[in-house]
Amino acid sequence: MKISLLLLFVFVLQLSAVNSHAQDAIIKLRSNRITMGELIREIERQTEYLVVYSNREVDTRKEVNLRAKSNKVSELLKEALANTAIGHDFENNYIVLSAKINRNASAIAQMIQSAQQDGKTVTGTVRDENGEPIIGATIVLKGTDIGVVSDTNGRYSINVLNRDAVLVFSYIGFLTKEIPVGDQREINVTFSEDLIGLEEVVVIGYGSIRTADVTSAVVSVKPDNFTQGSVRDIGQLIQGKVAGLIINTTSGDPSGNSSIRLRGNTTLNGTSTNPLILIDGIPGDFNTVSPEDIESVDVLKDGSAAAIYGTRGTNGVIIITTKRAN
Repeated sequence: MKISLLLLFVFVLQLSAVNSHAQDAIIKLRSNRITMGELIREIERQTEYLVVYSNREVDTRKEVNLRAKSNKVSELLKEALANTAIGHDFENNYIVLSAKINRNASAIAQMIQSAQQDGKTVTGTVRDENGEPIIGATIVLKGTDIGVVSDTNGRYSINVLNRDAVLVFSYIGFLTKEIPVGDQREINVTFSEDLIGLEEVVVIGYGSIRTADVTSAVVSVKPDNFTQGSVRDIGQLIQGKVAGLIINTTSGDPSGNSSIRLRGNTTLNGTSTNPLILIDGIPGDFNTVSPEDIESVDVLKDGSAAAIYGTRGTNGVIIITTKRAN
């Protein structure tokens, strides 16, 4: 019997210490004149505690003018709820706001249990390592189909089921992050670049396409596959390396330049149309680049070219990457 009483006494002391810590928590407010809803959000954002209340009892739009000398949570709540029928109680990691007439242990426990079952809303910002907001990052509740994407400011808001939920943050070119929600109401994420993943992405024009997703004709010619020996221009450098690529010499002059066609004539009147030539991402003439300066040549022959470059890519696109660009 004595041991049981001792254990009960220790438990009460621990619970009292936890509640005392919650009441002593200090927050910073930008203004002393704020709404009740803003005060609740700041408490949840700056502390580890969740505020539980009923919208029927607590008017979150009501403005309060706080003049407390201290920014302790307990004193701020006491002043904000003065002259109202609402009281506040600290229970473990929860702050319960309820009508004073209903304030008893059973009612408080029921409100906490209901809050745990209903879940909560988690908000935050997604940024890169430079602090820039990431638009379109995916935030998914692990194990479910529930998900959202970040807006133009990198902000997001998602409803989670309970404190055991895990949020999965992902974006192409960055490492995926999994963060347990716990008691957090705001989760800000900084993405790190996935250097390995970036190597698996084909960057073309103004967009990026994963190699596995490219269903059209995209051919890359690397230095190991270049025509060996003396060549005059890029045409001779990749001659015979790409199916459907026709390379002709415009004259009988040995020093003359080559002409390039992709899959023959493509206009209605039979006039040959040259493919779009991009040199380090800038439209140009392939005859202006020395073959010795070429790092790689990528040839887009249909869907990928037209989808990204529009009518200019109708006859294909030849993307030239020079060694100097690296």
